[in-house]
Amino acid sequence: MHSRSAWLDALAQHASDRPAAIAIAEVAPDGQIEKTVTWRDFASAAGIRTHALGNSVPCGASVLVARPSGIDLAAWFAGAIAAGVRLVLMHPRSGAGECAAVCERAKVQAILAAGSLLTRVPESVIQLKDFPLAGCTPSSPAQDCFLTATARLPGSIVLGSSGTTGLPKLVVRAIAALDADARAVARGLSLTADDCVLCVPPICHSYGVDILLGTLFAGATLRVMNEFDPVGAARQLVSGVTVLPGLPFVFETLARFGNGRREATNEAQGESKLRLVVSAGSPLSSRVRKEFTSSWNLEIGQLYGATELGTVSVSIPGESGFDAASVGSPLPEVSFRVVDVDDPTRVLPTGEEGQFAVRAPSMLSEYIGADLALIDGHMLTGDLARLDREGRATITGRLKLLIDTGGFKVNPLEVEAALLEHPDVVECMVAPLALSDTIQRSLALIVVRDATRPPGDAELRRFLREQLAPIKIPRSFEVVKSLPRSPLGKLMRDQLFRRII
Repeated sequence: MHSRSAWLDALAQHASDRPAAIAIAEVAPDGQIEKTVTWRDFASAAGIRTHALGNSVPCGASVLVARPSGIDLAAWFAGAIAAGVRLVLMHPRSGAGECAAVCERAKVQAILAAGSLLTRVPESVIQLKDFPLAGCTPSSPAQDCFLTATARLPGSIVLGSSGTTGLPKLVVRAIAALDADARAVARGLSLTADDCVLCVPPICHSYGVDILLGTLFAGATLRVMNEFDPVGAARQLVSGVTVLPGLPFVFETLARFGNGRREATNEAQGESKLRLVVSAGSPLSSRVRKEFTSSWNLEIGQLYGATELGTVSVSIPGESGFDAASVGSPLPEVSFRVVDVDDPTRVLPTGEEGQFAVRAPSMLSEYIGADLALIDGHMLTGDLARLDREGRATITGRLKLLIDTGGFKVNPLEVEAALLEHPDVVECMVAPLALSDTIQRSLALIVVRDATRPPGDAELRRFLREQLAPIKIPRSFEVVKSLPRSPLGKLMRDQLFRRII
């Protein structure tokens, strides 16, 4: 008797109960829907890939897929799980060297990627072919070809973590974890078959995987933007989208869009159905929160998760005890702890700041080629946090980003949040500044609203003195044109640290 996947069962059930309903749509940057697939045809497309993988590689083999976000990648995702393989997800814009390194570390036996990524992949790795999404439906019923075409155990996925030092860790999430993640996202966002979710993060990243799992599990429609554009996103938000799981840069650009909501609403000739927006991936400044709420008349919630954990908490505006700064209470079967930074076996009392530790059914089963250290089943996240009396978590910083200034630990995220309150500062990053072998202060890199009239150092210091202790105020400020960010909008601090230190 083989184990079954609750997520695959749900997809097959949707294909059986609502075969003609739209499962996934691809959205162009201008906001127009370019392509759609019904539940029946999506199950068939996944079934085709299940058959292809079953005929190409043995059960449990690692298969690397680097495709743009959209229907095709979602079909490969579902087909790989049904085929019982280990699906290694990579961004299609990765480098050939990165791809070859992951192939070696994960022992990849087959790959589907653009030719530019294959130049350094060993010839022994099988190159898979893609399939059109129409015109090749298997003769067996969709749900049968999708779930019972093979007698294999359901598969797993491998994601690269976004660490700030060294090679990214390769995180393995087994089918039980994926099922738990799907339930957590569907429950946390209160998704139903009537919802339409706009997915902005790449599906090859953890946040995008969470959205894919939860949305399809609930039977909601998933609209995927492979390339984010505020004009197109604004049009989508008044064209049937009910839920937007976004990133801070998404909300900032939508807030800056000015009259975008009114113009988009006029084009759509209807009122927005948007009921929920949640932010994740990196801290959201109070300024961006206020500007978005002012522009779109909707408060932003918080979602907390990680590559290793999946989604473990959601804080929804309007719910009892909602705190805009908090990521909320743990979802069912999830456990939160705040532990001593120097002694992680010691759990800290309510209200004290320490390292955030989480245990969840959606968490990883292992790292590839690295040890996984848990403390009483809890994973140390590297985030700094505190818990309130109701068990809600507030993330206060990142442990390895703390800057030691004369023995005093400065949290750069706190300083950045204060700087972003200045009306002329659009983006910023606070980094360590070495004055000597033993003396360290901090430097603030800022992107300003008007490059011809940047605020001076004295003005910025006066502004920060009203909010921060003197030791936390940066020694100097440098205006830059932009700050490097990942596809998820996270600051790529490593690149800047190497330039500064």
